Amino acid sequence: MSEEKYAAKDLIGFKETAAMLGWDPRMVSVYRSRGVFPEPIAEIAAGPIWTRQQIEAYKESRRKIKEVKYYPFIIKGDKADEAAEELDIEERNLDRLYEGIAPSSDGYLQAREKIRKKIQEKYDVTFE
Repeated sequence: MSEEKYAAKDLIGFKETAAMLGWDPRMVSVYRSRGVFPEPIAEIAAGPIWTRQQIEAYKESRRKIKEVKYYPFIIKGDKADEAAEELDIEERNLDRLYEGIAPSSDGYLQAREKIRKKIQEKYDVTFE
């Protein structure tokens, strides 16, 4: 935890962070769980706390790179953010649909591949 002092107006929580990025708040959780999101300056009972400057810098860095780490891929292209967000939602929906069925089943694997191809075409991105 940082010992620096911050003005209250410069501190933001989960919902404000998502709003700054134009994301659904769940995406902040997803990116944090993947280890590709800035570490909060503090964790309180209400959740993580970041500075506006941290999130602005993160947002700017994503604009420059134009790639998103999405385990096990790196998604590259001008719309990598949008592609990663939709891919995450689609794969979660698929996981719910196939709940209780082995993820190695042919139907599941084929559906997952269709989703990825659809997103690659829709957003003109590559998975590496």
